[in-house]
Amino acid sequence: MIVRSLFAINTIVIMVQFLFFSAKYSQDSLNGLFGRETSSVNITFLMIVLSIVLSEFFTKKIKTKQLLLYLVEINIVAIVSELKALLFFEVLFFLVYALVNSKASVKKIIRYGMLFVIAFAGLIVSSKYLVRLYPS
Repeated sequence: MIVRSLFAINTIVIMVQFLFFSAKYSQDSLNGLFGRETSSVNITFLMIVLSIVLSEFFTKKIKTKQLLLYLVEINIVAIVSELKALLFFEVLFFLVYALVNSKASVKKIIRYGMLFVIAFAGLIVSSKYLVRLYPS
C-alpha cells in the first residue's frame, strides 16, 4: 500500500534529519516529507497510518507482531518529532477500535485488554524518552 511506503520513507527522512541535521531541524520542525513549518501534518499522517494498521489488525490482515512493530515505529517518530498529542491519541484509538470492533467474548476482551495495556505501557515508555530527549 502506498501509505505504508510513504510512512517508511517519512520515518527514514525524519531519522536522517534528527541524526545528521539536528542543528537545523529539531523537535516540531522534524516533519520528514512534509516540510518543516508545522507538525500538524505529521500528526495527521501518523494518525492515518495508525488507523490503517489498527483496521488491518482487527480484520486479521496483519498479526500482533506486525502491529507492535508499526507501533514502535510510530512512537519513535513521535518521540523524535516531539509529538506529545500523538502519544495520547494512540491509546485513545486503541480503546475506540477495541470497543467498536469487539463482540463480547471473553477471549477477545482479554486480547484487546492486553493490547490496551501494551499501548498504555508504550505511552509511559515513550513519555519517559520524550522527557529525556527534550527536557524543557
